[in-house]
Amino acid sequence: AHDARATFFLVGERIAREIRERFARGMTALARADYATAITEFEEALRRNPVEPQNSTAHYNLALALSGAHEFDRAAGELQAARVSGRFPAKLCTVYLLLAGIE
Repeated sequence: AHDARATFFLVGERIAREIRERFARGMTALARADYATAITEFEEALRRNPVEPQNSTAHYNLALALSGAHEFDRAAGELQAARVSGRFPAKLCTVYLLLAGIE
């Protein structure tokens, strides 16, 4: 049982490190307006089911990247996911959706 717990911990640490690395690469790509790379990195981070605040922040940053890539419908979905999580104020996400003409 002890070895199983140790293995579980190591796998969890590996996943957490990968989430942090993908998040950092996504942020760098977003800052460079490399939206395709940012989208890939944030989507991959989300596939690993990060805990808060990374989950809602990844949804929010993915929405920014999708907006930059003119994928406004998908961006709206990601903003709504960030809003539902409670990390980002609903009013802030609603303002972005309204500015984009989506809501």
